[in-house]
Parts: sequence; C-alpha cells; structure tokens
Amino acid sequence: MSSPQAAAPTLFLFEWDAAAAAARAAALREAGWQVELETSDVARGVRRVLDLKPLAVVLDLGRRPSYSREAAVSIRAFRASRRQFLIFLDGTKDEHKRIGECVHDAIFVIGETLVRRLDGLRD
Repeated sequence: MSSPQAAAPTLFLFEWDAAAAAARAAALREAGWQVELETSDVARGVRRVLDLKPLAVVLDLGRRPSYSREAAVSIRAFRASRRQFLIFLDGTKDEHKRIGECVHDAIFVIGETLVRRLDGLRD
C-alpha cells in the first residue's frame, strides 16, 4: 500500500505582465507548487490571498513595483496574513529599501533563486 501524496503547497503570484506571469506560473507548477495569480488588480489579488491563505506570496518588482508594494502592505494589514511569507522578486536596491521600511519581514530574491528559496519554505 503506497502512502498518500501530500498536496502541493500553494503560493500566490502577483506579476503585472500576463505573459510573464503565465510562464512563471508554469515553471513554478513544474517545480511542485500550486499557483494562483493576479496580473491586473491589487485589491482583487489581496482578497484572494486572504481567502486562500497560501504558504507564500510572490510579488514581482520588474514591472509596476508600486503595485506589488501596495499589495504587500495591504496583505500585512490583516493579522491572519502575518504567517505568510512575502517574497519580492527582482527589483532595485531603492525598491528593496522602500519596501523594507513598510514590510519588515520582506524576503528579496532574484528570479534564478526563486524556486530554491521557495523549496526552503516547505520544511
């Protein structure tokens, strides 16, 4: 008798370019993650994060970094979200500094290290 497989952990991806989001979501699914994504509406994405309660939220800073910052601040405004990892993808040092001032537990990664960093959260 084989043991039941554990369900894939869920992450929520905020990426503001639909084509890039689809490609990144496919790669993350291939790496064993269940991926939900938002590409155009901060408020809708925040509501979905609060409903889904994913293990991690990945916020892309490559395009519209202010949208990702707004989403993170909105998510952190709710006590229920305090245990979710907020991972910011790419971006500049200035963006990292600005985000770090309002999201104190922000995690910053570059694209090539995202899957490895996410895998470290599963434990």
